[in-house]
Amino acid sequence: MTPPCRPLEEDDLHARLDGQLPRDRIKDVDACLAAHPEIKARFSKYAAQRQALRAAFATQTGPDRLRVANILKERQRRRYRRLAQIAAAVSLLVLGCHRRLGGKRDCRPSWLIAARSRRPHHHRRCDRRAPDVLGRGTPPR
Repeated sequence: MTPPCRPLEEDDLHARLDGQLPRDRIKDVDACLAAHPEIKARFSKYAAQRQALRAAFATQTGPDRLRVANILKERQRRRYRRLAQIAAAVSLLVLGCHRRLGGKRDCRPSWLIAARSRRPHHHRRCDRRAPDVLGRGTPPR
């Protein structure tokens, strides 16, 4: 007569095959497999199917974009690109605020100012210490 064992479910057999069964339950499943040859035959069939599937898919390679290493590289590249965009936006904002709040008076290129005015005495430069038209240096504020 076979010793009584807790009823085995399909999940128990598959978890035992995959190594995902808790340790306390492994002993019960092994004892039940040893006591019931029909369950052991079914377990052996599952193990053979698992090995056949592993052998069939071991030689196949998927697309490079689906490999974990490539996915992580792409994610990191996107993160760096996003940080670079944020840094560029912040630097443009800071430069714009600096110019607005008195960083430089007229920051247009000097050739543009000269071309529009056509008179050299209206020509300004961004540098406050730049010499004026008469050659004197403007005092710093």
